[in-house]
Amino acid sequence: DTADGAVWVGTPRGLARILGGRITSFVGRDGYPQGGIRAIHEDRAGNLWIGNRAGLHRLRTDSVTTFTRANGLTSNNVSVIGEEPDGTLWIGTFDGGVNKLKRGSTRFSRYTVAQGLRSNDVSAILCDGQYVWIGTLDGNLHLVRNDRALALPAGEGASAGHALQILDDRRGSLWVSGQRGI
Repeated sequence: DTADGAVWVGTPRGLARILGGRITSFVGRDGYPQGGIRAIHEDRAGNLWIGNRAGLHRLRTDSVTTFTRANGLTSNNVSVIGEEPDGTLWIGTFDGGVNKLKRGSTRFSRYTVAQGLRSNDVSAILCDGQYVWIGTLDGNLHLVRNDRALALPAGEGASAGHALQILDDRRGSLWVSGQRGI
């Protein structure tokens, strides 16, 4: 849920908000992302970021800004969004690796196979305050360090199959859920 208590829901048709027991649909509204919402993230500044096959969309109050390949994304096919404590966003895509957007910037840095990912199909991201962890559909788990994505050796977190979610706990342990379990 967001700071105002709303729960935002991505549906196959578009975006909906539940607030105070009332559902508001944004399907068909001009400017709002439509169809196949895969990722929703509220950043530290209160912006809502939405990812789908048409790109990355920032909802601020009642205005929507869309970022696509034309704006520097490696792919319009956004799958997951994570955020570092400093407000830097990490945007995973299915087929274009990861895009990094520093807070206040409109320029994307990229992490693809060329920067060390084993696959450009990104399914999970965790920013734990120390590292950025990236899971890919081929079952690899990566750690970003010194602007390079390093794949962990087989068996070091990749045994769950492709990562659907990466979480950390209070003790600093990583939990990776995948198609074959945790």
